[in-house]
Amino acid sequence: MRWPWSKPSTPEDVPELLRDADRLFRAGHQKKAVRLYRRVLKADGRNLPALVNLGGLYSQSPKTLPESRVLLERAREIEPDNSTVLLNLGAIYAYLNRLDEALVCLNRLEETDAEYPGLRYNRANVLFRMGRVRDAFVEIQEELRAHPKNPNAILLQEVLRQRIEQGPTEADDPEC
Repeated sequence: MRWPWSKPSTPEDVPELLRDADRLFRAGHQKKAVRLYRRVLKADGRNLPALVNLGGLYSQSPKTLPESRVLLERAREIEPDNSTVLLNLGAIYAYLNRLDEALVCLNRLEETDAEYPGLRYNRANVLFRMGRVRDAFVEIQEELRAHPKNPNAILLQEVLRQRIEQGPTEADDPEC
């Protein structure tokens, strides 16, 4: 790596900057990777890998979650059916309690890549939070068929099973 941090980047620098940022990210040097991803985006604001990876890094902290959302929304404008973008954006919307938007992303992901890891678990979680307990239960069973040892899915399945045994509540069914 030969990147003086203050030197402006050019579009010609982007491939090497991106490789170095990815290498730093994989090695656990997130702060340095963030700096390089930002430089990539200054040189090329539509660089999909930098948008996705920086969005992913920012999604790890509630403080930077709004920036993550913006980056991933930009990535979705560039590549609307990118599986990683759809899953991560769906998860961020769910965290922000924008459940309808989360479900739109996750449903689109199912249409384009139904076997994408994490899809079923995340969608079950969103459906549960929307009060659609039975739909969430069906979804989590699909997740456990594909990934029977997923501890989060096992836990969510048990929560859903208990909720179903209790019977519908007003939150689950407004007609109740």
